[in-house]
Amino acid sequence: VNFESAHAQTLGSEDLIKVFPQPKRFSMQHLSRENILFEDQDLLVIDKPAGVPCLPVASNSKENCKYYFESKIGQGLYPIHRLDEMTCGVLLFAKNSATVKKFQMDQAIGKVRKIYMTLTSAPLQPGVYESFIAKGQGRMLVFDGPVPSGKPCALRVLNQDRFGDHFVTSLELITGRTHQIRAQLSHLRAPLVGDSLYG
Repeated sequence: VNFESAHAQTLGSEDLIKVFPQPKRFSMQHLSRENILFEDQDLLVIDKPAGVPCLPVASNSKENCKYYFESKIGQGLYPIHRLDEMTCGVLLFAKNSATVKKFQMDQAIGKVRKIYMTLTSAPLQPGVYESFIAKGQGRMLVFDGPVPSGKPCALRVLNQDRFGDHFVTSLELITGRTHQIRAQLSHLRAPLVGDSLYG
């Protein structure tokens, strides 16, 4: 209702209602308390499986990591960062807004590093890759130089090993843009293996 998830409530004549007769569904079978890697009074750290969104989507407010673990620990959670739906890895939630602010401050001064292991279809030399990223039609677009509405994006390739016909690439995300790794690696002609959108 009015672009917000809603439950039972009284509607007015000016309210907008959007109904999803076929909401997107996600399998929650790989989530359990065993996915909790660390927990204290400020943080909840989980091992997020692939195929589950971090946060609610427009058509499904319950099948996601945030809702699942809020119900398990009995309190609200604040997302500190996000991982794409099909990405697995360490996901951090804060239990209070002060922890989110501290994390953001630490990240701004370089005290936080985000390291990813990827499987790419082509090799990349170690080093920093800088580009510009902008929203396109259904996907992000990456450019070598500045573009209107584009934002700088950068990642660092740390090392790489051959794995059959592919390459296991360890990289550090310097900026955190939507779909950055997927879009930027595709732009560098080393797309993620199995990525139907950017591959």
